Amino acid sequence: MTHLTRAGLLVILFVVAFLFLRSASANVTIDFIGLTHSNDTSAWANLAVQNQDPETCGECHQPIGTSWGISDHASVTCENCHGATKEHIELARTDHDAPLAISDARDLCFYCHAELAARPPDFPQVDVAEHGAPEGGEAAPCASCHNPHQPGIPPAIPHEIEIPPKCLTCHAQGEWVPVSDAHIEPNNAECLTCHRPKEE
Repeated sequence: MTHLTRAGLLVILFVVAFLFLRSASANVTIDFIGLTHSNDTSAWANLAVQNQDPETCGECHQPIGTSWGISDHASVTCENCHGATKEHIELARTDHDAPLAISDARDLCFYCHAELAARPPDFPQVDVAEHGAPEGGEAAPCASCHNPHQPGIPPAIPHEIEIPPKCLTCHAQGEWVPVSDAHIEPNNAECLTCHRPKEE
């Protein structure tokens, strides 16, 4: 037997062994997720759908869907923040107050908005260590200042303010123009963390 014949047989043997191992590992993987070669198409087709597109969410959440659809977050789907919607939709059929999962983790927002040199300079970016993190305090969830369905910073204060500010004189709960329920026990100085004074 020549060297060339031996080399050819070794190549053929290697290819056969590779194909056998590849097929065996694929079968193990398919069996592990509960499918076999004979029924994988029908099994996949019969799996319950866990996800929905934003249009489905908009059928019940129309005002929010409209606001989101014209915002800078229109390319971020509902499920990016709220998770798979199947369970929520099923619960909503019998309970109109069905809970809706939401992630207000800062890491989720920083995935796109952390300051990176590679991002375009006009893209909204923040310093992860500084933004929304008071000195010595716990960093606030992004949604405490930003509305994810209509992102942007809160509006400028529509009047001049004193320094130090006395916001709660008019804006405490029960006062003339009270802050929203989302502002839990604010103090005067904290207002300027998010709201811009008019003179600036």
